[in-house]
Amino acid sequence: MRYARSPHFVTRRIDEETVLVPFGEAARRLRAIYMLDAVGAFIWERLAEPADAGRIADLVAGEFEASRDVALHDAEEFLAELVAAGCAEEVGDAP
Repeated sequence: MRYARSPHFVTRRIDEETVLVPFGEAARRLRAIYMLDAVGAFIWERLAEPADAGRIADLVAGEFEASRDVALHDAEEFLAELVAAGCAEEVGDAP
């Protein structure tokens, strides 16, 4: 499965924090903002183009010196959280 950012969120950088802010219908429905840590912000940036959890895990493992297994587990969890919150969408199977 590939994932991409929801078009109903904008990103704002405040000091060292990355904040996801819903707008339009998402803002009326959610009434929340989401703060991302460094790894979450890194993953969010990668979702500018559709990507699967394996690709994200490879990039996270390289950037943050984590094992690929741990990176994959964490990426799958985080992507599921983003989808559940409406911040990201499933956009089809990986090629």
